[in-house]
Amino acid sequence: MSQDDPTWGRTWGLGHAVRRFTLGSGPLRRGTDRVEVALRVLTLCVLLLAVPVGLGTGGSVHAGLTDEAARQRAQLSAVEATVVGRPRDGTGRSPSELVPVDATWTAPAGGRVTGRLQVEQDVQPGDAVTVWVERDGARRPAPLDDAQVRLQAGVLGGAASVAIVVVQFLLHAAGVWVLDRRRHRQWAAGWAAVGPDWRRHQLS
Repeated sequence: MSQDDPTWGRTWGLGHAVRRFTLGSGPLRRGTDRVEVALRVLTLCVLLLAVPVGLGTGGSVHAGLTDEAARQRAQLSAVEATVVGRPRDGTGRSPSELVPVDATWTAPAGGRVTGRLQVEQDVQPGDAVTVWVERDGARRPAPLDDAQVRLQAGVLGGAASVAIVVVQFLLHAAGVWVLDRRRHRQWAAGWAAVGPDWRRHQLS
């Protein structure tokens, strides 16, 4: 293949990249070099697997959260609570910060329940606020909606992929450090064997 061939540059570039990745070949290649290539191949395989593992983790989390949200919706009821007191002074709070207020609502099993809610600062007495309660009227957090389920599944799936990548890079760096230490000891031992003869040759 000549340099005039339009594929020459691409072929040379690919071959050069492969040689760099495999640390070349020849009689000077050491056992530590072969181990480092194996570490590189392992790291590449782990990086390729990180994405499907993250997707699988996100899918499992999404299915689990969807089932849990459906179970909560079956056990809880959304009722309208009526604000019966004025929100506490929100002076000094950020506009988005919630303030406590007394409210009353009807339990699904019957009977009026009074409790304290966290509401926006502009809520007034008589306003209606949706709350999630059990049959006896005890308040519970609202079930996750579809957007929250997708968000949490995406975050956990992405975190799984990132964790795999970070751990593998740390293991790879540790492995290379150990190999470099071994190379240094081998080089020092080899120099100790030939150094005196080389210096005598230089001085003669």
